[in-house]
Amino acid sequence: MNFVTERIRTDRSRRQASASRFIPRAGQNETFGLAGVRRAKSIGVGRGQYIFIGTIMLLLAGCSGEEPPYRKETSGLTGQVFVDGVAVPATTPLKVECHNVAGFDQEHTTISSALTGEDGKFEISTYETGDGVPEGDYVLTFMWGKMDLFSRSYSGPDQLKGKYSDEKTSTFKVTVKRGEPSDMGRIDLVTK
Repeated sequence: MNFVTERIRTDRSRRQASASRFIPRAGQNETFGLAGVRRAKSIGVGRGQYIFIGTIMLLLAGCSGEEPPYRKETSGLTGQVFVDGVAVPATTPLKVECHNVAGFDQEHTTISSALTGEDGKFEISTYETGDGVPEGDYVLTFMWGKMDLFSRSYSGPDQLKGKYSDEKTSTFKVTVKRGEPSDMGRIDLVTK
């Protein structure tokens, strides 16, 4: 063999040996980086991923332990409103609000109100539709404006001209007892 042939054969065998370091053999749990440095082959989830998933689970668990908001027990309060002898139509609802005679509960304030529905009937709502009001003495006020469906607000000029919108002068009073639904019956209002 001459020198040139020996040199080519040596270079070729070196390249093959070098290349075989980068090709993992069957069943091997390691690979080699580009620089030939050994590194662990990734099998499944790594330590960093476990830490990330664990942190997310702890955060979610911490958020779900929140106590539900305080709710007072309520009792149903219903009635039917007539204006000038005619039941208020559902197309132009009238707003009914309940004002606690004792004033606002500063710690657990509630707002109880309703819009009249079919035939002027109403069911007062505090926390959810038609659930009623907490026990106590109430004054009812009435305002007959317009429902703006776009902004979902009730406002506009009062067709009752403010006669029944002041809780200090309202004559519509009711006492609600715990666990006992109350029906105000027929409530007659006038526009004149």
